[in-house]
Amino acid sequence: MPVAKVSHNFQVVMPKSVRAQLPLKQGDLLRVEVKRGKIILTPAAAIPAEERWYWKNAWQRKVKRSRADVKRGKVTRYPSVAALRKAFRD
Repeated sequence: MPVAKVSHNFQVVMPKSVRAQLPLKQGDLLRVEVKRGKIILTPAAAIPAEERWYWKNAWQRKVKRSRADVKRGKVTRYPSVAALRKAFRD
C-alpha cells in the first residue's frame, strides 16, 4: 500500500502509483472528509453538478444573445404576471 508524508505545511503529496489510477491534474479540487478516523479525498467540481448546465457553451451563447437583446431594447414588457402567462399560453 502506497504511503504519503505530511509536510511541515500539512501538505500531502499523492504517490505516483495512486495518481496514475486517477484522472487528476494540477489545480483539481478534492473534497476532504473525515469518517471514522479516516481521511477521504474525493474529486470535487468547482461548479456543483446541478449548476453545470448553465456553464455549457450552448447555454452561455443563449445568455449572451439574451443580454444583447436586452441592451438593444428588444424586450416585451407585461403589465402583470397574469398577462405574461397568457402570452405564453396563446
